[in-house]
Amino acid sequence: MGARPTQFRKSGGFLNGVDATINDYQFTDEFNGEPFKPGKDPKTKKEKFHSLYCVLTATADGADDAVTTTLFVGSADDWDVSEDGHTLTPAEGRPENQQLGGGLPFTKFIDSMCKSGFDELKLPEDETKRLEKDIQTATDKSIAEINSHLAHKEKELLTV
Repeated sequence: MGARPTQFRKSGGFLNGVDATINDYQFTDEFNGEPFKPGKDPKTKKEKFHSLYCVLTATADGADDAVTTTLFVGSADDWDVSEDGHTLTPAEGRPENQQLGGGLPFTKFIDSMCKSGFDELKLPEDETKRLEKDIQTATDKSIAEINSHLAHKEKELLTV
């Protein structure tokens, strides 16, 4: 994912609806400074899931200190991360139109920025298209869940 926005308004998640400036971000498979170690999980005896995270640092307006959080992005096996940690591209063998999952913390964060009035023109064209697809996927999933619940309720009401 290319250049990140420098500011966002009323975002969700760890900033709890405050105005803030994004100082830095990096995609990584490290969690709390610990690199991923492939192998089998000692408890389940299955291969460990290779997680991908976005380490995001932001300063709330009026605050002296920045806050850093780690947002789950998805499977590191699905994405190649650029050397600078700022760009994701589909991993070899993955579709070029690979998308991030709609209900994940990172995509929820991006979605909350857009819903809060983030100027999408600050994103490069290819990023805007990719984020639109991710947000559309999340929206479609939510609509499908709502429709499923409605169908279930309709059926429930008709059987009474």
